[in-house]
Amino acid sequence: MAKYRKLGRTSSQRKALIRNQRITIDETARKYLINPTTLKSVFKAVYGTSIASHIKEHRMKMATHLLMKTTKSIKEIAKEVGYESQSKFSKAFKEYYDVSFVEACKILEDHFYGNYTHKIPKKKIIYKNTLEIFSYDSEVYQWILDNLTLSKRGLDYLKLRGFSEETIKNQKIFDIENPNTFFNSLREKWDEDRLYKCGLLKMYQDELTKCWWRHTIVFPYFNLDNQVIYLQGRFLDDNIDLRWVNLPNVKSSIYNLQILNECIHGEKIYICEGITDTITMLENGYKAVGIMGSNNFKKEYIYHFMNFDIYVVPDNDNGGDKFYKNIVDAFSLYKSIKRVTFDKKFNDISDYIKGLRNAQ
Repeated sequence: MAKYRKLGRTSSQRKALIRNQRITIDETARKYLINPTTLKSVFKAVYGTSIASHIKEHRMKMATHLLMKTTKSIKEIAKEVGYESQSKFSKAFKEYYDVSFVEACKILEDHFYGNYTHKIPKKKIIYKNTLEIFSYDSEVYQWILDNLTLSKRGLDYLKLRGFSEETIKNQKIFDIENPNTFFNSLREKWDEDRLYKCGLLKMYQDELTKCWWRHTIVFPYFNLDNQVIYLQGRFLDDNIDLRWVNLPNVKSSIYNLQILNECIHGEKIYICEGITDTITMLENGYKAVGIMGSNNFKKEYIYHFMNFDIYVVPDNDNGGDKFYKNIVDAFSLYKSIKRVTFDKKFNDISDYIKGLRNAQ
């Protein structure tokens, strides 16, 4: 799947696709040695849109940039972004921004002559509840990470759970005290379509709304290149049933995966059931990663762990048994897996370590 993520994403490919050098689906399929039908289906599965729509979106974004930042004529811009004529470009502009042809022409004309009374509108998008899984958006997630910190209330909450300030800082944990203010700032920075496709906005009662609506602590996930690839929310209020809130329609991953960069061949790695247990293990000197949910360990994850000695740290319940079994089954053809056990009176490893401390 990794090679498919390059499709339409490298700068040379993207520039060629959106300018007058036209690359067909058949040509791209031949370049990557795959069937054109497979190319189209895989592209849509990875990026959540068709190749044609992807190309059109980039053309319109580049055209908008050229209109706003250069003095090129409409005809020149149309040609540069891959349209044979000014009329075809105006028609595409109209369809993309959902304005009439006359309005589109007026906007284009005004911007060329420096009259900005007609603002280029935002693309109108109709959202539907969907089971479609979108890809992560590291740029948006990193911007959030760079612009938010951890409040005193959030810090106190985490410290009560036995986490040191050093560990909290290393895990880059932050919180959102005022969701309304936070999501308003997101909408000012990024368009709603992008926020929807990276899980920060969701559909509720036929409207786009924020994914977190209470004071939320956020745990960022990183890949092996230290890119932010997921944000896991946890409501600060313990007196509600719903506490952990995922990004809707965005594929989760392995929490603290980046720690594998520090590990040597044959070293012990602890796979924990949940983020809290993972941080507890880190706090106590163990190299640990976390999986949210008993069913969420994917077979493709095993390749990250083939060179390590694997210990599973499940909860002390039926879900924990299932979590352990799923991981054992995933590795069954490759290596044996060990289980960390502790007294059944403790719910999980965090509870167990807390009990040991209290007994001292």
